[in-house]
Amino acid sequence: MQRGGFDVTIGNPPFLNAIEGSLSKIEKNFLAIRSPILGGTADLAFHFLVLADRITRPQYPISFIQPISILASPAASDLRLQLNSKRSVSHIHDYSAIKVFPDAATYICIITLGAGNSAKVSIHTELGIEKTSGTFASDNWWKETQQWRGIVSGEDEVGQRIDSIFIVQASMTTGDAYDVKPFLKSDPDATTYRLVTTGLIDPGAIHWGNNPCRFLKDDYDYPCINPSPALSKSLKKRLQNSKRPKILIAGLANRIEAAIDEYGKYIGAVSTFSIFDPDDNIDRLRSLCEWLNSDAATKRLIAEQGASSVSGNYMTIKKKAIESLKITNSI
Repeated sequence: MQRGGFDVTIGNPPFLNAIEGSLSKIEKNFLAIRSPILGGTADLAFHFLVLADRITRPQYPISFIQPISILASPAASDLRLQLNSKRSVSHIHDYSAIKVFPDAATYICIITLGAGNSAKVSIHTELGIEKTSGTFASDNWWKETQQWRGIVSGEDEVGQRIDSIFIVQASMTTGDAYDVKPFLKSDPDATTYRLVTTGLIDPGAIHWGNNPCRFLKDDYDYPCINPSPALSKSLKKRLQNSKRPKILIAGLANRIEAAIDEYGKYIGAVSTFSIFDPDDNIDRLRSLCEWLNSDAATKRLIAEQGASSVSGNYMTIKKKAIESLKITNSI
C-alpha cells in the first residue's frame, strides 16, 4: 500500500442479496461503515468491488465477476458515478441472456475497470456475441448499454412520468407481512381485504380464489385479512387505503403485469405495488393499466432496470422504476 496499492485485482466474490440474505445486524453495520458509498440493499459482491477500488493503484485494472444488477442497482448508483470519473469501465461481458453458472440464482457479468476511457461491451447469447461500445456518463450503465445497442432511443424518453400524475406505493412492507400473518384467514365469501400476492397478478387479471396462494410458507385458497383492532397502525392504514380503486402490479415478473381493482376488493402483499389516482379517477386508472400491460411499457422498464433479472429472466421490479416510467398514451 506504500506504493499506492496493487497493480491488478481480480476476483469472483460471494454473492448475497441484502434483503433475502442471512447477514447479521453487526455484519450489515460493519459493511455500511466500510462502504458508505453503497446503499443498504447492496449485494455483498458490490462491497468487494468497493474494496478492490480502494486497494488497487489508480488507473490500474480491476476485473471482477458481479451480479448483473451492478449495472443498474440504485444501491450502487453513487459507486458507478464515482467510477465513471475515477476508474472508468474498459470492458463488460454481459451474461444476462444465458446462465454461466447453472445453479446460481442470478445472472452475472464480468467488469474490467481502469484501462481506457471507452467501454467495450460484449453481450453473450445462445446465438453468439453482440458487441457495442461507448463511454458511460450516467449512473445507469445498463440503460446506456441499451441505448448503444439501439434498443432504446430518445423517443423512449418522451412522455409524462407516472409519479407526476399518480401515486405509487409498495402495497406492504416485509414487516407488515409478518405482522399480518396472525390475522390471515381463508374465506370464499370475503368482499374486501382479499390478499393478493405477486403470483396472483397477470396482465389485466387478478386470480384471487381461482389459484391457490402461498404466503409465508402457508397455503390459502381464499386469503383475506381479518380487520382486527389488534392490527398495527401501519396495517390499519393500508387496509383503509386498499378500499380505494387502484392498479396492482406484480413485483417479480419478466414483463409488467398490472391489473385494475376498480372496487377496492383487494390488498397487495409484499413484493406488489399499488397505484392510486389522486382523485380516484377510474378512467385514468384504466388507461394507465392498459398502457402498463403494453409491450412499450415493458420495453421501457427493461431499459431502466432489466439488469435486476434473476432466475428465468424475471425482474425484481422497483418502486422507483415504476414511478419514473414515462407514459406514451393519453391519460
